[in-house]
Amino acid sequence: MGCRRAVAVVSLCLMPVLLLAGCDVVPDSADSPETTSPDGAVAQVQAIVAATGASTVGQVWVNVSPDPSGADALWESAVVYTQIGGETVNWRVGSDGVSSEPDSAFSFAGPGVPVDELDVEGMVASARELHETESECDDATVYVSTVPSGATARWARCRKNGLDQYVPGTATLDGETVPDVYDPTSAEGVASLVDVVRRVYGTTSVLDVVQGTPVLEAGNNNVSTLVTGMPIDDMECTPTLSVTSSYTDTGEVAVPVISSCGVADYPPDSSLTVFDLASFDPAGLAGVWSAMNEAGFATEDMSGLHFFSSDGRMLIVRASPNDPGDDGWETTIAAS
Repeated sequence: MGCRRAVAVVSLCLMPVLLLAGCDVVPDSADSPETTSPDGAVAQVQAIVAATGASTVGQVWVNVSPDPSGADALWESAVVYTQIGGETVNWRVGSDGVSSEPDSAFSFAGPGVPVDELDVEGMVASARELHETESECDDATVYVSTVPSGATARWARCRKNGLDQYVPGTATLDGETVPDVYDPTSAEGVASLVDVVRRVYGTTSVLDVVQGTPVLEAGNNNVSTLVTGMPIDDMECTPTLSVTSSYTDTGEVAVPVISSCGVADYPPDSSLTVFDLASFDPAGLAGVWSAMNEAGFATEDMSGLHFFSSDGRMLIVRASPNDPGDDGWETTIAAS
């Protein structure tokens, strides 16, 4: 059941690649049957960085897929996202060299990943391994991106039978694995969520939290928890982190390390204020579901819970019914 919001709401050539160093890591086509697209992903990223003069990038992704010509080889491609004058631009290399175009459908929040910290060679290796080892992975893509805290996020996706999905277990922040699923009804699950919020946002001060009802019915594959962070002052962005709180084996898991970037006009209600998620007892936050049930409101009858504050110290928890004609439920939780 999808979450419904109650409000509007990344040497010798064995070392990590230094993109501007000009190290030749492209295999010779005469020596390797798996020669990639012209120059390969590593050289493509090098060419893009050289053309843009960028010292940081918002996101880089490397894709490995079967050679479109039908040859028994793997085809590599790379895309680099930068921000120019507040506009997101994607860059890639084709037969005519480096090209770019604005990309209004993609935005990123954070200071950018330094280009001399990108291990594109490692990304290619990971994508190739996924292509070979992940069941039915028609093509594999590894991403590196920026997050608001400045940490470097990395994850992978596979296209299986035409569907492009995140590969569980591949998300990391600064090289450390991040959980894929957070149980909102357990103190441990809530504490883990608070920790990843801190690592993604660099703070646990947030604007609101919305949890989808942790009940999975036929046809519903996952439930999300959304945490809206503080607006970013130097860009029109209010970051929102979406994680999976419940799922079925056939359901898609959200990428647990990336925050989407919306227009910084939140909150729409001036009575709402920022609160510190870490100042509330995880057990108390997790216990609201059972408290709601004890008050006579069935979980499956509610669309989810909205956590917000009007003073920064008292947390209001509001459940909205699926049927607008039914009564909702509300409680408060004091900071520890």
